[in-house]
Amino acid sequence: MRIAIIASPRCGNNWIRRVISELSGYPHFAAHSINDFPNELPDNCILNIHAPCDDQTREYFHRLSCKLVILGRHPLDVFVSVLQFARREPSVHKWLDGRCFIPRDARDLYPDSPAFVEWMCSEGARNLLSVTLSWWKEEGNSARLKYEDVVDAPGKGFAELFRTLGAPLAGPIQSALDNYSVAYFAPFNNHGWLGQKDNYAKFITPANLVKVQAAHVEYFSILDYDIKSDPSLDHEVARTAYLQMLPKDLALTN
Repeated sequence: MRIAIIASPRCGNNWIRRVISELSGYPHFAAHSINDFPNELPDNCILNIHAPCDDQTREYFHRLSCKLVILGRHPLDVFVSVLQFARREPSVHKWLDGRCFIPRDARDLYPDSPAFVEWMCSEGARNLLSVTLSWWKEEGNSARLKYEDVVDAPGKGFAELFRTLGAPLAGPIQSALDNYSVAYFAPFNNHGWLGQKDNYAKFITPANLVKVQAAHVEYFSILDYDIKSDPSLDHEVARTAYLQMLPKDLALTN
């Protein structure tokens, strides 16, 4: 069985891919483009990519008889995670062939920064979300999986996913979850940061949450997300909360 995990960046791709790989016993491959995958792939393997749904990509996975797993995550948590990841990972500027236009000065920003709020409402942010959105709307996907559901109940989430795929489990789910905790990913340019949901509500003020939601109406609607906000949260409190959560080596430079 070949499984393709497709999603926008920062939707838990790396974590979910590695857990599925351990539970299935299949090797896994990650790429920015279908052209980057090996020409010869095992009959049983896992592929992971950030690529919008188009004829070429759809045909590629169809030709390989892949079962498609589409990941979704709250867009505001995606954006907060993008900012944190961009603080030390230059490859973010290659995502979607550079069409995400992630701010080059990410290390100087925080989620409620005017410049970052502007980016969250921009075409680049829409392009980033378009990967998950375009595939989520496709008919014939084998599974749609929300990051929040797996975080809330990982054992149940992965068990249901394997039943949906019709894939046998090669080992205990809890063992795989223990092996791929947030701590496991910390050394890898902070691929895993907090491993939680609704982080955005602590870091972005209500007025800015509304602005961002208005810029991504289709994603919020199709994936059935809303915003949670604290009416008492002001800009300085939001900024301080974010700074307190950053690893020391990722502190603001100004």
